[in-house]
Amino acid sequence: MMEAVPEAAGTPNGGPGTKAQFSVYVLALSWEPAFCCTSAGKSKGECKEMMGTYGADHMTLHGLWPNYSDAEAPSPTQTYPQYCSPYGSCKKQSSAGCTPDPKTIPAEMSKYGPGYVTDNYSLADHEWPRHGSCTGLDSGTFFQTELDTLKALPGEGTPSILKPGATVKRTDLAASFGQADAVMLQCNANGELSQVEICYGVDAGGKPTTLTACPENARKTPYDNSCEVGDPSHGQAPVDTVKIPVAGQFSSGGGSSSGGSTPSGTG
Repeated sequence: MMEAVPEAAGTPNGGPGTKAQFSVYVLALSWEPAFCCTSAGKSKGECKEMMGTYGADHMTLHGLWPNYSDAEAPSPTQTYPQYCSPYGSCKKQSSAGCTPDPKTIPAEMSKYGPGYVTDNYSLADHEWPRHGSCTGLDSGTFFQTELDTLKALPGEGTPSILKPGATVKRTDLAASFGQADAVMLQCNANGELSQVEICYGVDAGGKPTTLTACPENARKTPYDNSCEVGDPSHGQAPVDTVKIPVAGQFSSGGGSSSGGSTPSGTG
């Protein structure tokens, strides 16, 4: 029997789902110059409008994802909760009850998370039912929490070491976010940065707390941490130095980041 979805989940906020039992948050930030060179990114509104914007030389928001600790994970392939009740059916078929009211998306999201407001709010409509529904927060609080967490990082998520065209040591880049073992880095096949993921603890109210070491169930996966562990299935080796792509300079290295659903990983 298909799980029911509230018909007015987005009025006035996306109604909170049933909070999952998890003790780690992963904040995912995209480097849009890399994402916008992928087949998934080229057609996105955030990419068509990227040149000269904040996202051309700053990390932008992909998502805030509940994640199980290694002890909490039900299995090696089930490492994070998703589509929590009553949003279960949203995984297979979207409906009006799956998407949050756009009015709950903070205005500053257009700067820090352009994928949330372009293409008819496509990233918001993906991230909310898949991840936000498991936090116990309503959509307005969830979106604001994402932004608050991003802006509390060094350089509001773009530390000074992160400059377009630079090549930096992977370990230095991770440390620049405040705690090296709390950071995972996603690279494309050319060793170029495409995504940064930062791990946090979780308080009783369902909000991120302080930086914490990322669990091995995420750290060992190519989607989350390919700069460090490589991606053997695509012939991609780990890298010691990471290239920072420049907006508008096409790379054929691939990779997946922002823009919603991905074939593997959290997304």
